[in-house]
Amino acid sequence: MVKFNIYFKRFMILIICLLYISFLTIDIFPWDSNLASNYFNSNLLKFLSILLCFITSLIAYPIDNQPRNIFLLQLGLLFTVMADYIFLIYDADYQLAIGLFSIVQIIYSLRYRRGEELKRLLKYLSIFFIVLISFRIGRMFCPLDFLIFMGIFYLICFLISLKDAIKLNKILQEDVSRRIVSGMVLFFLCDLSLGLNYLLTEGYFNGILVDKIKDLASLSVWIFYLPSQLLLSLSGYI
Repeated sequence: MVKFNIYFKRFMILIICLLYISFLTIDIFPWDSNLASNYFNSNLLKFLSILLCFITSLIAYPIDNQPRNIFLLQLGLLFTVMADYIFLIYDADYQLAIGLFSIVQIIYSLRYRRGEELKRLLKYLSIFFIVLISFRIGRMFCPLDFLIFMGIFYLICFLISLKDAIKLNKILQEDVSRRIVSGMVLFFLCDLSLGLNYLLTEGYFNGILVDKIKDLASLSVWIFYLPSQLLLSLSGYI
């Protein structure tokens, strides 16, 4: 079983890396053929790579003998797959996708820090209502997209999760905790790129240089994102 896990992990890393190279190539050098748009489109390859990261995490431990930390990892990756399906395949209801990503970060925070789970969940619930009330008040003075509210709540959840991951690494100083921190930092860089791309796409800034930065930010999202998910999926392996 141990040998199978090792070989399976290596095989999955290889396949995910090939998908990574493939969709980045398509993003940098877009194809115009119908074949590419129908069967080899970038979004489909991206979603498949995230799905494989989730599958990789499932092999780390058998279903009937899972430690708490592995279960939370797999649960977090499952919600990640659901959110990415909305972003990449369904291509609508982005508020729901950001909500799912917020749940991912809450799950990861629970994974990185054991104890007082109910108290911490209530803390997240309180943060949600505080941000929601602030958003409602702000909407009385200027039109605000609901995506902004979800984005702010997600950012707070992510920062808490990242802080807990860094604390975990300081305590353990092991390969697994280093994978977690590296994955979370890359995840954060991905979200920074996504936020920058959103601001530039909304037309707050204009110019040739802005367009170049927007293109680079758009590409950087997945340059950082897939490695982050692969590292997190491998944090379930000893």
